[in-house]
Amino acid sequence: SNKEAGNIRLIRAVICAGLYPNVVRVQRPETTYVEQAGGAVAQAPSARELKLFTCGDGRVFLHPSSINFSDGEFVSPWLVYHDKQATSKVFIRDSSMVTPYALVLFGGDISVLHERGEVRVDDWIRLAASARV
Repeated sequence: SNKEAGNIRLIRAVICAGLYPNVVRVQRPETTYVEQAGGAVAQAPSARELKLFTCGDGRVFLHPSSINFSDGEFVSPWLVYHDKQATSKVFIRDSSMVTPYALVLFGGDISVLHERGEVRVDDWIRLAASARV
């Protein structure tokens, strides 16, 4: 048995390495708050409120048969996918959330823009980073 079999971060990074450059950027809607007895609490967005974008296709959609179709909360705003279909819309299937670190380590060409506090992967994936990074 593999001692890293339960390391979900490592598994996601390996998936990222295998599926790159099939990357999707998840754009979250503006945060809304719900008033409760203890104060205002941020409300998680619904899956329908999320907008997904790829470099080549622009806006894409999660296929209804995708496990992530009804998920409105991703820890990272980046997904990788295995399959893309164009029917009435461009749909992606077999998607997994990945971290920005996995994209930097296993993605394409890296550009560091110190003056903007930004790291870019393949001049498309933009990640905020302090100048020390």
